[in-house]
Amino acid sequence: MKQLIAKNRINRIKIILDKHNFIVYTCLYIYNRLLKKRIYMSYKIAKIILISIFFLYSCPIQAISQPMFLTPEYLGLIQQKISTCFIYPQEAILNGWEGIVTVKFVVAQDGRIKNIDIAESSGYPLLDAVAILAIKDASPYPFPAGYPEGRDLEIILPITYQAPDTAADFRAQPMQFYNALLANSLSTMELQDFSDRTPSAETKEVLYEKAFALADKGKPLSEPEQIVTAPTKETLFPPMSFLEWDEDSAIAPVDDRELQYFIALAMENNQPTKVAKEEIELARLKVAEAQRNFLPAVKLQQYFAEGVANFVGYDERESKIQVDQPLLYGGRLQDSLKQSQINLEITEKNYDRLKLDVIQKTETAYYNLVAAKMLLGRQNQLYQEGRDLLSRVEKLAAAGMVIPLEVTSAKAWLEQIKFQLDSTRQELFMAELTFNQVLGVKETPEVKSRLIEAKRLNLDLKSCLEVAMQHRPEIYLSELLVKFNQYNKKVETNKSSALTVDLTSSYGYYEGAFKTEEMDSSKNWYVGFKATLPWGGSTINTTASKEETQPRYGQTAPTESSSVTTEINLWDNIARVADKKKADIELHRSISDFDETLKTITFEVQDAFLNYEKAVLQLNTAKSDMTFRRNELNITKIRALTGETNLPSALSSLVNLSDSLTKYIQALANYRISLANLKKATGYGMKI
Repeated sequence: MKQLIAKNRINRIKIILDKHNFIVYTCLYIYNRLLKKRIYMSYKIAKIILISIFFLYSCPIQAISQPMFLTPEYLGLIQQKISTCFIYPQEAILNGWEGIVTVKFVVAQDGRIKNIDIAESSGYPLLDAVAILAIKDASPYPFPAGYPEGRDLEIILPITYQAPDTAADFRAQPMQFYNALLANSLSTMELQDFSDRTPSAETKEVLYEKAFALADKGKPLSEPEQIVTAPTKETLFPPMSFLEWDEDSAIAPVDDRELQYFIALAMENNQPTKVAKEEIELARLKVAEAQRNFLPAVKLQQYFAEGVANFVGYDERESKIQVDQPLLYGGRLQDSLKQSQINLEITEKNYDRLKLDVIQKTETAYYNLVAAKMLLGRQNQLYQEGRDLLSRVEKLAAAGMVIPLEVTSAKAWLEQIKFQLDSTRQELFMAELTFNQVLGVKETPEVKSRLIEAKRLNLDLKSCLEVAMQHRPEIYLSELLVKFNQYNKKVETNKSSALTVDLTSSYGYYEGAFKTEEMDSSKNWYVGFKATLPWGGSTINTTASKEETQPRYGQTAPTESSSVTTEINLWDNIARVADKKKADIELHRSISDFDETLKTITFEVQDAFLNYEKAVLQLNTAKSDMTFRRNELNITKIRALTGETNLPSALSSLVNLSDSLTKYIQALANYRISLANLKKATGYGMKI
């Protein structure tokens, strides 16, 4: 950061050219020595110098050299570079030192200066050192086009100082100055991307231009319409000055599809969601199985045999079809089908729940990463500004213009900035690591978006709760689990107590005979009913059947029979009783879980809503603090300009502004994250 603060009102530069350098120089010498006119000159690095140079008072920098090559454009560049590096020493202001120092130097073809010397001293070594330091610090200079190659350009530069009264002018009207600061500091700033822009004439240091212009005109500083438009000038700070970084200068997402792409990538690589998809397919198969139980079970059978009976060979062949059909199950099949269908819905809602978790985690990691990148860029810029300022303070200390304590103070501030920079790098590393884990990738993908402040949403807790009750998958999931366990209880109750009746039948053709006989085809059939009745821990089974079988080899007549069989299986149904008890417990647990889910979701919505309100408050506070710190830095720079403070104080104010900007970026990220949490808490049913 290049910053040297001028301690006085600045005069306009006037370049006097003549073909006879000696005559002009002699006239200037007589003019300054004999008339003793009170003329002065001082400078600062910033756009304010160019404004003041062209619009305030007349006189006394005079560049005398080869005129045919010193075009107005070239001289403008020279005077601009030199003017931005001059400073009126604070010690000279306090002691009222005045004088003229004439500096002679040579500009080489590559723009470097050499053979710099004091042609005539001002009588004050400090003023002489300031002039030499400024001319050295402004190099390299542009070289005029068309100048003969191999030759250097010699310039003689008289510089005159006069004790300023600007500080008294400003101290006489502090409230007017502060009102102008508030009225004009931010209204005309051109906001662009802070990471890559060329500053405009009205963005950097606009406050100082307005303050000086109004003060010199003798008009109230609270009237912004009287501002004098500034010409183009160099900046007090590097291209990104935190003076003009505003909350609206954060770039909006280049394309919302970037975040949607990361969400899709996270979904693709998320293992729980993959398992949830497989569970959905399994549940569909279970539904098909439950539907299949309503249909008869069909079995096809083919039988071949050959052997020897009574020393005579025989052959047998039989083909038949067997059909089993459930007739009465006490509603168990219907309940099983509904249970399997509910299980399918449960798996689908579970997938939705996992999907919302992935979306929320991705958004949180995404906004943290974006904020960390923005913070790192800001900290890098601040660190470079701090290094430039420290370099300038060290040069001033070498010239005896500042005390060593100020150098130590500037180094301490720079170390603090470096510590913040290292901390931000660690935060960015952790943000990238978390982002990669959420996405399931090894390399961090490129993120181009920036955070932008959204408008305040018209939300209230009641509407958020209503939306959550309609869209949260967990509510549907808990409700479906209750229904699932209700049907499960019915199924287990049927298994342990309801009468079941099944139909069993078969029909086929039989052929069998000795090898010495001719084989004849005949029909076999069977019809039977089986009834099962659970009785406590036991089971009563009754079977009634009728069948007809054809004679086998060696037989002469078919066989017909009817039979009824009853059996009691003791203590074979104890497992069913235990399953029924387990179903009762699962039902009560699911009802309790449903109540807890409602309470949990209500708490989550309330917590998310309050965090959102808190994030909005923090964002507003951070914005106000940033505006305050920006104005504080403006005031500090004006005070440094008038000699009321030193350069490390300006750096301290810049660090304070940096801290407020850091808090603002973090508040922006927290706002986005709280909004994502609120959307997740409401089941993404709110269009926000």
